[in-house]
Amino acid sequence: MKAKLIAAVMLGTLPIAGAAATDLPDASAMDALMQRGFDAFGPTGMAVAYVRDGETVLAKGYGVLEAGKKNAVNEDTLFEVGSLTKAFTAAALATLVDEGRIGWDDPVIKYLPEFMMHDPWVTREFTIRDALTHRSGLGPGAGDLLFWPDNKSSVQDIIRALRHLKPVSGFRSEFAYDNLMYVVAGHIVEVVSGKSWEEFVETRLLKPIGMKGCRATHERIKGTRNIALPHARTGDKVAATNFDPVSPVRMAGGIMCNVSGLAEWAKVLLNDGKTASGDTILASSTVREMWSPVTPVRFGDGERQFEGTHFKSYALGWSVQDYWGDYVVTHNGATRGSLADISLLPDLNSAVIVLSNDVTPTVFALHQASLMAIAGDNAHDMIAVIQEMAGGQGGPEPAVEEATEEAPARSPELPLSAFVGTYQDPWYGAVTVTEEDKGLVLSFSRSKLMRGALRYHGNGTFVVQWFDRSLNADAYITFAVDTDGSVTGARMKAVSPQTDFSYDFHDLDLKKQRPAE
Repeated sequence: MKAKLIAAVMLGTLPIAGAAATDLPDASAMDALMQRGFDAFGPTGMAVAYVRDGETVLAKGYGVLEAGKKNAVNEDTLFEVGSLTKAFTAAALATLVDEGRIGWDDPVIKYLPEFMMHDPWVTREFTIRDALTHRSGLGPGAGDLLFWPDNKSSVQDIIRALRHLKPVSGFRSEFAYDNLMYVVAGHIVEVVSGKSWEEFVETRLLKPIGMKGCRATHERIKGTRNIALPHARTGDKVAATNFDPVSPVRMAGGIMCNVSGLAEWAKVLLNDGKTASGDTILASSTVREMWSPVTPVRFGDGERQFEGTHFKSYALGWSVQDYWGDYVVTHNGATRGSLADISLLPDLNSAVIVLSNDVTPTVFALHQASLMAIAGDNAHDMIAVIQEMAGGQGGPEPAVEEATEEAPARSPELPLSAFVGTYQDPWYGAVTVTEEDKGLVLSFSRSKLMRGALRYHGNGTFVVQWFDRSLNADAYITFAVDTDGSVTGARMKAVSPQTDFSYDFHDLDLKKQRPAE
């Protein structure tokens, strides 16, 4: 199997659907595995689907729509699926490729002349394929503060920002996950088709596939209350939160869907791009192209030990790798309060989907455990392994430790008034420092959530402690001071290395603005 897999990768002849395997787990075995994972980590709600040989053999909900309430999750419950959306944006472009209206290696500026990267040569060479494969040269999550955690920016805001974001590696030289390039990709769909991204995805993909109830964004959902609210965790407390606001990042993470619908999506992909009734959604050659490796992804000893990994890569909207000798096509997703995962094993004609409205290790653990069950390797109990990795906890994962201590009992060398003012970054915009009753407060102009108290840390550095503690993203801010003692700017970085990379404080170059005369 491994030799066959490696040869297929080298020759570019990856299979789409293989013969049915007789020793795959049945519905009851998969249900028992999922129930065990749910019991082990205790998320608020979860839904799963298991596809085998063109049939949905398990689609089931566990837990509740909202903490403290009784409404149960079922197979039709809608969840935020986050970055599972990226495969739909890639597929939307793929339909245009099938029609001959675009090519994967067309320059982005052919369709978006306003597109500009920091380097003019990169601007000219940047292709649609580059926009989908995380090899732009920018750092992980670069520019995500334009939409994260609750910011609203236009498509044009994001496209204008790209020219100001400086690369941290060579163009096409290494993998670094990004979201903004999927905004670029989704906007190409709009420009070429003449329809909004939402309308195109729903009319060309979701509805023809039969993904009942699924919508491009939560604003487009009508007539159902069967929606799993996302949840935030602060210490040992869990509470429902609002959905992320609609912004251009919908093209990278906006879809709302249920496991029943995602099972239909998996069936089409495993069936050479055709529905059960024979309607072609995507050409079989296009599905192969979407699943062919493009950008190599580094992996560590853990993947070798627990996944039998020999290669890992990012394709067009999908991650691809080997898993104990089987080819796996997968993607996970995360929003503020929801997690998702979809994994397809084309050679075994199988797929597993796990969705949760809570941020615990459950989805990751069940991704690993279900793949191991399908691949037939029983050397590791992945639920137990991940429990141990999480510190032996059987309940919900604690919020990320902020790693900030009480402010030292000293004051900055300059008066607090010296730091007050508006600071401008060329790609983000304005950040303000105000002096209030209890000290300095930092506010991000594009966000209601990102307001926090500045606590002096020493050597011109403060710690921003966000008033909303569920953000788990406290940050250092170090002010630059001129020779005359005036504050001229500031740089930021996250306090904890565990902070979500979408809080890309380190990409900000804040310059203090002079008061208007």
